[in-house]
Amino acid sequence: MHTTAGYHMNEIIYEDPYILIGHAYPKGSSRRMLMKMVKESNRIVLENAKIMNEYRIASRLKMDGILRPILPIANGEAMALEYIPINGVTLRRYFAMHQVSVSEWIQLGLRISNLLLELHRKQVLHLNIRPETILIQPTTKRVFFAGFGYAVPVSEKQDLNGGSALLEASPPYMSPEQTGRINHRVDQRADLYALGVTLFEMLTGKLPFYAADALGWSHAHMAIPPVLSHDDVLRIPQSLLRILFKLLAKDPEERYQNAWELRADFAAMRAEVQPSFRDRMFPMGTSPIPSTGSFSEQPMSYPQILDLAAIVQSSQIFGMETDELQVGRELMSLILKQAGAEKGWLLSVRNGEAIVEWTGEVKRDQLVVARPCLPLEACSEAEKSIVADCLLSQAVSRSGGEGKKGKGSVLCLPILIQEKIRGVLYLENTLTPKAFVPERFTVLHRLSSQVLYITKYLARADNPHNGPASDGGISLTAREKEIVHLMAAGLSNKEIAHQLIVAPETVKAHMRNIYRKLKVKRRIEAVMRAKQLRLLDEQNTPFGG
Repeated sequence: MHTTAGYHMNEIIYEDPYILIGHAYPKGSSRRMLMKMVKESNRIVLENAKIMNEYRIASRLKMDGILRPILPIANGEAMALEYIPINGVTLRRYFAMHQVSVSEWIQLGLRISNLLLELHRKQVLHLNIRPETILIQPTTKRVFFAGFGYAVPVSEKQDLNGGSALLEASPPYMSPEQTGRINHRVDQRADLYALGVTLFEMLTGKLPFYAADALGWSHAHMAIPPVLSHDDVLRIPQSLLRILFKLLAKDPEERYQNAWELRADFAAMRAEVQPSFRDRMFPMGTSPIPSTGSFSEQPMSYPQILDLAAIVQSSQIFGMETDELQVGRELMSLILKQAGAEKGWLLSVRNGEAIVEWTGEVKRDQLVVARPCLPLEACSEAEKSIVADCLLSQAVSRSGGEGKKGKGSVLCLPILIQEKIRGVLYLENTLTPKAFVPERFTVLHRLSSQVLYITKYLARADNPHNGPASDGGISLTAREKEIVHLMAAGLSNKEIAHQLIVAPETVKAHMRNIYRKLKVKRRIEAVMRAKQLRLLDEQNTPFGG
């Protein structure tokens, strides 16, 4: 039993390392109350501030459907908050206890939409919507919002884009614009995104993304699309899937613009669903409450907390990893997470030539990092032009680009060390046109400089005498060298076969061996790799003297 300021709590509803929620009784009384207590922890100051913020906002809201606080209570250094009891359970608990039909799902969506619409009409942003802050009365099916610790009255004109230390909330449910990695204001669409994550989780039994820490969640919200299993696609009505994916749009302009639009789509879905389908039950799964990591109590905004996390992680990588190549990979992955990028390259400048040293890209929901060491010529014409302009001007280039939906973001960041350009960081995000905000450039520059330092070390280790590049021990047969040389001349497979008087299938077989030996996958990569290894020098080809 927990005791605080004259109350005994004997029925716990929810508990985490920082707070405790349950039913309590005043000493000497049988009157049951609902209470939230702050626990002793390194976050006690922040949790106390959330208690007071929740009381300040929720106690004044003149609307139904909220867990209304009655009285804040001091208990030594910790605070507690007393509520009017509603006999409800969290959305997560409700789905663990019940199977929900399509018809019930639609009704639930309508009730939540109505409640969110009313909250936004009161000029309040919740900013903490998740399965633990939506409550349901199992008998009446009434819906309530709780957890107003991060709520913000729009009328106060606070800096919603990161100026408040209370904007940390829960990283798995935070919108891209709350991360400070996208040039969009935080408004009611952030609540709609969080609702999308919540409904996706309750519908599928898993979150739309996976991450291990706050920086990973930030990157997932910015650059990784939600993925459904084949079974989910078959069992979930298409109209409901359309609602989910519109709620989860990375770009706020592509989401529902307000809860009224969401309510209208749920109402339309109710009219569209066939009577025979309405009673179909969803075999719901429930996922564990995701870990969100821990944060300091410093008065920092959430984007600044993520910046600090990136710097701390880079120091840990240097301190704990002994393999320099792995250090480079992990730092390059960290750069993409910090930026919120889908794809990125880090180029170095060697003897006036730009070399693609590192690449990173989201593939099947995973960040894949490689060290191709290819000349800039291996890139597309558009990419070469952007990087060349950046090298020439030594100025940041940030623009919208052509992406999967006809728009996206591109960033070229020159890496200047001791007032000399040492490299370029090239980043893409095809999911939103307003990624890569200037406030993140300082940390990106710092991380890129660290990777270039590691790259320089690796280059010296690969070639300790700093002499001309060798073939690296790669052995190509005379015929394979002929084919590489003809590929470099721009001949097609058919033309190569005609010139060498062999069958096209024979050329393809040789090319497979060449790709395997050079560890490449494309013709241009094979040619560039061969040039780098001096395999196309005259003395290394059958056409030389």
